[in-house]
Amino acid sequence: MNNLAGRNLTGTIPKELGQLTELEVLELYDNKLSGPIPAELGELSQLQSLDLQSNKLTGLIPRELGKLRKLTSLVLDGNQLTGPIPDEFRNLTTLTNLSVDDAAQVVKVGGARQVLAWQATLALLALMIVIGSLLFKRGKHARPRAIDVEMAALLPNWRS
Repeated sequence: MNNLAGRNLTGTIPKELGQLTELEVLELYDNKLSGPIPAELGELSQLQSLDLQSNKLTGLIPRELGKLRKLTSLVLDGNQLTGPIPDEFRNLTTLTNLSVDDAAQVVKVGGARQVLAWQATLALLALMIVIGSLLFKRGKHARPRAIDVEMAALLPNWRS
């Protein structure tokens, strides 16, 4: 396999990489790749390691990556990705290394289930702080404003 890491590659990640269904390792770290992570990478059914760190990737983490049942390592930090870790990541039962930027901190955990629990805990704590401050400022029977309702829409809808 040719190593494509640190080669100053530019442009977007070709969605056609998703057709390489026998690929086990994809390492494109330390390049200058931009744009979104192609959802088609979720078709790499044999993929065990995906390392896209230290590029200029943007957008959401594709939920289709949750179909990579053999994935043991997913490294996405050092990019400008936004949004939550997709719910579909709970299907990644073989994942032992996940590294993503989250609120300017790199999160490294031993499995996707731990990430989901960690994010759910943080989201609940943030919601409790917001509700507490609203009740304190406006009294417990105050009618919520639109911005308060929008905050609830940002929280993940995970179920055990």
